[in-house]
Amino acid sequence: MRSAVLLGLLVGLASAQCGNSLGPWQRGADIPLTHIESAAVSLDNRLYVIGGFYTTDLQATPQVHIYDAETNTWSRGADAPVSKSHAQAAAWKRSNLDPAPSKVGRSIFTAAGYLGQHPGPASNQVWRYDTIDDAWERYADLPVNRSAGGLVVDSRDRLHYISGLIDRNNDSGLHWYLDLRSNDSQWMSFKTPVPRGHFPAVLFGDYIYVPGGVTGHDNEPLVEQDVFHRFDIYNETWSTLQSLPFPRSHAEAVTFFVNNRLLQIAGRNKNPGYPGVLNSIAEYDVSSDSWQYLRSLPNTLTAPAGGFFSDITFNNVKGDYLVVTTGGIDYNIPQQVTWISKVEWNCTTPIPLDPYYRTEVRTLGTMSDSSSTSTALTTSEGVTRSSSATSVTKSQTNSVSSKNVVSSTADNEGSNEVSGSVVACASLSLLLLFSLFV
Repeated sequence: MRSAVLLGLLVGLASAQCGNSLGPWQRGADIPLTHIESAAVSLDNRLYVIGGFYTTDLQATPQVHIYDAETNTWSRGADAPVSKSHAQAAAWKRSNLDPAPSKVGRSIFTAAGYLGQHPGPASNQVWRYDTIDDAWERYADLPVNRSAGGLVVDSRDRLHYISGLIDRNNDSGLHWYLDLRSNDSQWMSFKTPVPRGHFPAVLFGDYIYVPGGVTGHDNEPLVEQDVFHRFDIYNETWSTLQSLPFPRSHAEAVTFFVNNRLLQIAGRNKNPGYPGVLNSIAEYDVSSDSWQYLRSLPNTLTAPAGGFFSDITFNNVKGDYLVVTTGGIDYNIPQQVTWISKVEWNCTTPIPLDPYYRTEVRTLGTMSDSSSTSTALTTSEGVTRSSSATSVTKSQTNSVSSKNVVSSTADNEGSNEVSGSVVACASLSLLLLFSLFV
């Protein structure tokens, strides 16, 4: 009898997954001005939200708003030199090279984007914002006009601008980079695997991760993308990873790594049969090259801004917090609400939510985490769904079998901490189990 019980418990343990767990969403301080399609990035426990649309008729603003995660307050930064949307922001956070340049840790870059009110022209302008001096300076412009491309600084101190739109409809197949350590550096270029726009570019270890996006822009039909690529900053090669659970764009400023897992929050999927604006949150495990869902946002948001902040206090509770703010209920319905959720690392069964197939909420409010009776089926998109588990793995029919899927063994450099946490969770659970039967 004991053996049977122990076997059952061990089977349950085997089905558990270790990952981030999001607590109930709470209201933080509202951002003073709405920003849709803004450039946003976090640096030193502050979230910088730069430009974007702020009216229903899509007027762009130069205003900069800064959220202090330690005090839950907003302040103004110096206005950007130009009013634009469809630009990303990249923080020059650290350097693997010695000596570190003087501007590391205080610089935020913005590049390209659409100027002025919609539909504005694409730009090639690159600007650096100094967070200490609260001042802007013009940097080396891109050789070409672009918008909605991925922007990131790698650990070799190079600024990357990846793909994006050439004009208002045509996607670029080029990936540009600039050496920030040299005052006379010139932009150089690579080819990209899939030309597209409205995707994030996120640095983790020696790789830049580029999930999702959309091809086209003003003209219909648009094609939202579920492709997922990774750029090796030393070998300077692209590889293909496990596809997203479903296509997603317009989550550029709310895609980042949390506890060695990539989170992609809200955004948009306008492909036929999909809900449009999203509130789901997907988590990617580098070590297993697989996805699962976390607790959804209380409402749908396209093109919001956000960040992850460690060891701060919110509502008298110290911990690690996820912050999501601004964006729009739709592309022309801006909002000012700031949502905050406490992040913890847990080894449990996946949260019983199916964020894509549930009814998407398009008004501000609270979404119930309840789900229907446990069922499982495979949809025409090939995503197996169940109310008791929502992870997506390579074994399902939307796997990228025709692509060069990178094996988990190739990702060990960036996943040692994750693997250690998984082992620790499993070891602790086994010790508790065996103590019951000794």
